[in-house]
Amino acid sequence: MNFRFVKILEEYIEKGGEVSQGTSNIGVHINDVNHAFNKPFTATIDTTKDGINVNTTTNSKPSREADASITIPESVFTKNSSENDSVYVIYYRSGKLFQPNFAATEVCIEGFTKRKTVKSTPVLAGSIRNRKVYNLSDPVKIRFRLPPGQVNFNTNCLQAL
Repeated sequence: MNFRFVKILEEYIEKGGEVSQGTSNIGVHINDVNHAFNKPFTATIDTTKDGINVNTTTNSKPSREADASITIPESVFTKNSSENDSVYVIYYRSGKLFQPNFAATEVCIEGFTKRKTVKSTPVLAGSIRNRKVYNLSDPVKIRFRLPPGQVNFNTNCLQAL
């Protein structure tokens, strides 16, 4: 049932539906991007207890203080078009709307790597309305700031990739 809500919301926005207000758990931002300036598009997400604030720019890098950010490279946007590209960004404070609603991660505890279940991580979605984008020459960059309880500067556990 939860996934159906997400799919309906994203399809509504994709087809041009307007969203006038976010909630304390979901932030939606739609932005028309004119890429005559040849700059990447960046959306940063700042959360408070009561809401989600999505800020967009084509002039700067995302703040390291933001809770999350997505940067879409300029190569994604239509260069030879008189129309703007509509970019929408949706931030879900919790992954509870998605299945499964937990993820396993490896953590270092007293020098040993152990698996730990992390529940309800945030989800960030970005898309360009009415376009499929693939085979990018430059990457889309998505960043999440870890909650203070998950930040671990212990380097005793190293894992080769």
